[in-house]
Amino acid sequence: MTNNKVMPEVKSSKMTKILIVSHYFPPHVGGIQNVAYNEAKLLSEHGYKVTVVTSALPRVDNPISNNESFKTIRIPAWNILEKRLGIPYPIFSPSLYITLKKEVAYADVIHVHGHVFIPSFISARIAKRNNKPLVLTQHNTFIEYKSKVLLYTQHMADRLLGKPTLRKATKVIAISEATKQYIESILPIKPIVRHNNGVDIERFKPTKDQKALRAELSLPADKIICFTMRRITFKNGIDTLIETAKLLKFHPDILFVIGGKGSDLKLVQKMIIKEKLKNVKLLGAVSDEELPRYYAASDIFILPSKKGEGFPLVILEALASGLAIIATRSGGHVEIVENSKFGFIVDPNSPEQVANKIEYMSNKTSILKIMQKNARDYAIDNLSWGKNISELIGVFEEVNI
Repeated sequence: MTNNKVMPEVKSSKMTKILIVSHYFPPHVGGIQNVAYNEAKLLSEHGYKVTVVTSALPRVDNPISNNESFKTIRIPAWNILEKRLGIPYPIFSPSLYITLKKEVAYADVIHVHGHVFIPSFISARIAKRNNKPLVLTQHNTFIEYKSKVLLYTQHMADRLLGKPTLRKATKVIAISEATKQYIESILPIKPIVRHNNGVDIERFKPTKDQKALRAELSLPADKIICFTMRRITFKNGIDTLIETAKLLKFHPDILFVIGGKGSDLKLVQKMIIKEKLKNVKLLGAVSDEELPRYYAASDIFILPSKKGEGFPLVILEALASGLAIIATRSGGHVEIVENSKFGFIVDPNSPEQVANKIEYMSNKTSILKIMQKNARDYAIDNLSWGKNISELIGVFEEVNI
């Protein structure tokens, strides 16, 4: 089994300075920023000198920080698109260009996250001009927004920002086969490496005393708890989850626990009140310290997304925590969950299918326990950060020859 703490030694190489560019970074909550943070932390522990350039969102007192083992430079940015439309796309101050020009010139390898974000686009242009290797990790697939305006905007972003950025990348990493196919639809000639994200299997793990943990979190000890942790938007399928709860409202042994904030939170609250859903508990924002505890207190993780997922980090966290999975056919996670021994794949926008699988698991608790063990075993063998960083360093070494 792969140990989460195993750290390979730095290879003999001229590469010592790595620049990581991400539109968001902790304490902003989300999957990509979580990945970028863990990469920065673990690469610095390997002996590399790491600098992160990101947005100053949420607002911070010190835009340049060395509190960690790496340096973080936060650029002023506006977050109006996420606040108003639920679209995670910060608008940066012009000082972004000045900072990236300096940091790209200093770095041996540049690693950007996402193909259409402004920092990735600028980094790729500067890296090409300076003959510096640039690695791009693509996390999401195409998002099927209901709005025709947003769909058109996304297509244009792929064409005007994404395609030029991909073309200038030395190496492109796709976190799933679905993501790989999405990239190839934009730029079919670019060679692509498949590379899963990692998860901290020591932080996210089953509890030895779930009953006591539930008591601490004010959760019932005698129910099957179906947990989800998402940005609360209908794009992420939260409406599907509420409809599922509506179908199961007369099953006293099933409770839905939903963590997260988002633009549709108030609408979700109104739906719960209107339908008198006593089987739904909204947590709101969940701190990084509390998040592993809510996973460990649960039985089933539900990913109800409509489309556009690459390989959601919440799936990795759920597997590491030993939860059975019910997920929609909406992204790269299908590759490991479908026909697996730890969960089920259902169609998007199908609360009936989700409800059916929940009922099956709740009635077959012996099978549920086997699925939970299989989930944990899979995470240990395949998804540790030690494995992830070893593979990532291999990619960096390859482009820096």
